Amino acid sequence: MTTALIIIITYAGSTIQTHSVTVHSPSETIFKNLSIRYPSTLSCRCTETSIHHHKFLSFDPQYHPICTSQFLNHSFISALSKINIGDYYRLDYRIIVSSHFQLLALLCETIKQMMDDSLFVFNSKRIMTTQVLSIEKFDAQINQLVKQLKSTIIADMKHTSDHLELIIFQNGIYSALRTNYLIQYNPDSDIYSHFPNEYNSLSANCSCIRNATCMIQAEFYYFNGYSRHNFSTADEPVYIATASRLFTVPGMMVGCSPYSTILQSSLKCFYSQSCIQQLQIFIHGFSSVSPLSSSLFQPNTTVEYLLNELFIESWNEKRNFDNYFNSCSPLSCTYTYDRRFNLLYIIMTIIGLFSGAQMAMFLIAPFIVNIIRRCQKCKHQSNTTENLSNEIELETNSNQSLKDRLMSLVKLIKMKLLTLNMFPYLSEITDGIYSTRVYLLTFVVGIIILVFYASISVQIRSITVYQPSLNKYEQLYRRYSRTLVCPCTRLSIPYSSIIDIVPHYHQVCSSDFIKDDAWLLYFTGTFPSFHTFDFRGIGMELFSLLQTLCRMSNETVINELFVFNHMEFISSQVVAFDLFEIQTSALIRQFQQQTVDSFLGLFELVRALIQLNQFIVVGSTNAEIYHSNDNNNTMHYFKSTQSYDNDCSCGKSTSCTRPQGFYCTKRNCKGNSAKPNHTIPSMVLSCLPVDSLLASSLQCLYNTSCLQMIIRGRSFETNASKIDPRAANITPLNPRFDRRSSPNTTLDNIVSRLFIEDWTNTTNFSSYYHQCAPDECTYTYEQRFNRVYIVATVCGIIGGLSVALKIFIPLLVTLLQPIYHVCRRRRLVQVPTEVTVETKQLQTADQILVEQRQQIATRFYVIFVLIALLVIIIFSALNLQIHLITISTPTLSTFESLQDQYPSSLSCPCSQITIQYSTFATVEPKNYHQVCSSYFITPDFISLLWGSDEANAFLFDLDRKILSTEFRLLSTLCSLAINTTRQHIKMFSSRELISVETLTRHSFQTQINSIMNSFIVETPARFRRIHKYIIEMFRANQLPSMFLTNWNLRSPSLKDGYYMLTSPALYNESGLVIGCLPAYGLRLSTLECFYNSTCLERLATFLNSSYVLPPLNISLYSRFTPISSTTIGTLIDELFIETWYNTSNYSSYFSSCTPLTCHYSYEKRNSVLYMIITYLGLFGGLTVGLKYVVWYGLCLYWKVRQLCTNVRNRIEPININD
Repeated sequence: MTTALIIIITYAGSTIQTHSVTVHSPSETIFKNLSIRYPSTLSCRCTETSIHHHKFLSFDPQYHPICTSQFLNHSFISALSKINIGDYYRLDYRIIVSSHFQLLALLCETIKQMMDDSLFVFNSKRIMTTQVLSIEKFDAQINQLVKQLKSTIIADMKHTSDHLELIIFQNGIYSALRTNYLIQYNPDSDIYSHFPNEYNSLSANCSCIRNATCMIQAEFYYFNGYSRHNFSTADEPVYIATASRLFTVPGMMVGCSPYSTILQSSLKCFYSQSCIQQLQIFIHGFSSVSPLSSSLFQPNTTVEYLLNELFIESWNEKRNFDNYFNSCSPLSCTYTYDRRFNLLYIIMTIIGLFSGAQMAMFLIAPFIVNIIRRCQKCKHQSNTTENLSNEIELETNSNQSLKDRLMSLVKLIKMKLLTLNMFPYLSEITDGIYSTRVYLLTFVVGIIILVFYASISVQIRSITVYQPSLNKYEQLYRRYSRTLVCPCTRLSIPYSSIIDIVPHYHQVCSSDFIKDDAWLLYFTGTFPSFHTFDFRGIGMELFSLLQTLCRMSNETVINELFVFNHMEFISSQVVAFDLFEIQTSALIRQFQQQTVDSFLGLFELVRALIQLNQFIVVGSTNAEIYHSNDNNNTMHYFKSTQSYDNDCSCGKSTSCTRPQGFYCTKRNCKGNSAKPNHTIPSMVLSCLPVDSLLASSLQCLYNTSCLQMIIRGRSFETNASKIDPRAANITPLNPRFDRRSSPNTTLDNIVSRLFIEDWTNTTNFSSYYHQCAPDECTYTYEQRFNRVYIVATVCGIIGGLSVALKIFIPLLVTLLQPIYHVCRRRRLVQVPTEVTVETKQLQTADQILVEQRQQIATRFYVIFVLIALLVIIIFSALNLQIHLITISTPTLSTFESLQDQYPSSLSCPCSQITIQYSTFATVEPKNYHQVCSSYFITPDFISLLWGSDEANAFLFDLDRKILSTEFRLLSTLCSLAINTTRQHIKMFSSRELISVETLTRHSFQTQINSIMNSFIVETPARFRRIHKYIIEMFRANQLPSMFLTNWNLRSPSLKDGYYMLTSPALYNESGLVIGCLPAYGLRLSTLECFYNSTCLERLATFLNSSYVLPPLNISLYSRFTPISSTTIGTLIDELFIETWYNTSNYSSYFSSCTPLTCHYSYEKRNSVLYMIITYLGLFGGLTVGLKYVVWYGLCLYWKVRQLCTNVRNRIEPININD
């Protein structure tokens, strides 16, 4: 036993014990201290796993001084506009200065609105954390969120601006500022000619027909007008301007468009008082402004760079870890640490193992002693001669038969069993013998029952594999797919690390047909005057537009991929490979569809607004210029082009087409009604270059003979310069290369797919698994007849069974003994009293002392046992025990019942933590404004409003055509609003709710209502912002409408070089149906007249129509009231949606969440059963331990007392001699 104790103490002292400590309701200070001391083991579970961004992060952007300066005041910009731009040289800065500041104001306003909208969306989103993040991890995650927010806003703004600018430029829209194209009227020949503007610098000449970014330094000029020069009688006269430079504006540029030039300009001049004073000399409006205040950006920073930074000097980002921690609200924090030489652990280990060790030694010791004795006996028999008799006996025994020896062994065993006494402390030997027999019988029966029970019991074994590799996980999943659970240590994983998406574009986007140094050289060189619709004149626009659309498609995909790659795949446990593939495939499909929808939504909106504002396109494809002489007063105006098949008019339709081809150069071939002499197959001409391109196909580009026809057609009836060899040797497209497109597929179909023929999608489960990084995998399985389980069960119970039987069986035998005597008399061996007395009298005094001391020790032992029992009972009775209950596969009713009873401790983790909104939420417009389904947006009503296409009608019935155009725009905007809403709903439905824990019905409803309300606000906000930005960009770039409602044409003179001059149209009355552009007129109009039958009768009279127009139903509910003052612009801004229909289904959410288990805990005082079990668990160690402690303690006491007594009673001899 001493050796066993030494081994137990050594083992317990050297063993590393991992201690787990739980801190309840930790404060932020405690959490910070713990995160510093135990960073690797600290775990604080959040009670709120989904937290709104606005609770811990806020922004207060500080913008560039230009955005809050006087330079962007309406009064200052109006002062800049009050100049007659026709009086200045076409390169003079005074022509473009007003547009520059209008654009700066528009950019600042749009960015501020975009920031507000984006921050609203950002704040409505949530961060998902199951554990409280440390400050370092919190900052790292916030940095990632902020970076993603900034990048997304910047990319969105840049994409929208570039998209709009390129579409405007590539459609060849004429600017009223005459910065990109000039219209010249020759009174001698009565012909209008269109010329691209050129900007000449020291390095090269740049033409606006090929490059939208042509520009030079901004300057003021002294303009003396144009002079006429006839260099040859055969050529048209040339008009040369006379102008001299007066002042160069530092940092500012002028060029083809106000937008492209302001981007390349810097605000350097406006920081300087002296520079502003110089500007005041030429533009008096600058006298009302002061220099810009200092900025974090350098004065020479370009506006494009400022735009890329959103004009933001500082985001003033405020992080609040306190609010995050309070929102997370952990109920407890748990951490672990390792420790050795724990005295309490050593003592408890000794107590726990001592009884078992004693019992083991009790069983083993006799066998060990017997073996030792036999070994010693063998040695003695071989070395001594005195054991001769034994040898003879052994020889005799050896001569016995095997049967006799077995019979002797059986008799010996029988005798041992009959006399076996395991209870020698009983007063009667027979009681001990009978108790031993009963004990052995019941003990064997108990073991048999235990073995039988353990054998037939079904054991659910739970196995945990630590740090499983991917191969190990796959092996486990193949065998235990139903029960395998591997919790991820990293909950969110960026898409970029597990999904790779690569688009494959149509071959035309990488072909020589869109390269400046290849096919586009076809349109360079010297050409004579062509027919307006000749391919050689307008083909450059088509292929440049094709080049632009390819680039825009690629940029769109890049921007969307950037956002997609920063999104995160959420999983609380390892997702199986098959499910991973299904989920990632769904994500990829959603991304692809969303990418196409985002491009087409913006593209269609820009295209519709360009079409229906009836801008003037160079080349007269949508409008032709006319003049009328009245009382010696020449009026110049535009008429919609009607030279298309079936007399289709661009004023009434956007789908007018005619064949594309080559025209003769004779004068009688130049009328717009002429047909091409050589038609190019599959290429058509339409009102706008973008319409022409989308209605065409690339069929000719696949065919070598067709390409050769185009190359030969370049010199048709002309003495054009020789074609560049790089264009002449162009390689046709390969019809076998593209997977989804055939040669006759229209570009409308190809563009609607973003030129994407195919996608290569790769998912990486291995990368996902290693980033999920499960620390352990647990699986369960059922098992019977497990020998280890049987042995462990028997060994675990045999000790307690033995102790219980040893306690109760002697008592039972003692109680049954009198009954046995009554039932059956037995002979008793009587020992004479005299002998007994004599025997007692023979006892020595030492034996009496030992018995007395044993009695004393027994009394102390009983007292200590009773005290220990009392302490254990009191402690067990007063102690509160925390009971942890687990409910498997809870139903909804079970969950809600548990939530009512245990709201603070209930935890039901979702087995699927990401759930698509479409599973449990529905949000859609219940109905749109009735005008979107009314007669007033039908082609019949729009055609009725338009009236005649005669030239005079554009002078005398212009109001009808403007009104018709506005209702065409209204019809288109209704369709765009419905499509936009559907796209947003589709995107909303594909979004996912992250729910680590099962939400209560109240929490679910609150969160979903917030999400749906945010969506309802967010959906029209983006459309409203982009729509306003587009039409304001039209205004700032000074794009004139065919109706001349925003700019008027002035009759040119020799001083002007007969170039058409423009002047702004002024409106200062409110409530007009006609505005500067049809888009403005529509937004400012109301529908009041269309609810009134009398008003509609007057309208019919005005239109000379006998048709009775049906009024709108005024009895229908509308949130857009009052009718008289609610503008159509308000309806547009709200996507014409009257009411939304929103529903949510908590049952569907719960079914998708599918909690496999629910855990809850509660406190309860220990039961009687628990106290009994606790006492029995400690009884073995206490009884054995107290026996030794009490006996040896008293022995030590008696020895010390005896020693003291001997010292006191010691007799010291006295020396008499002294």
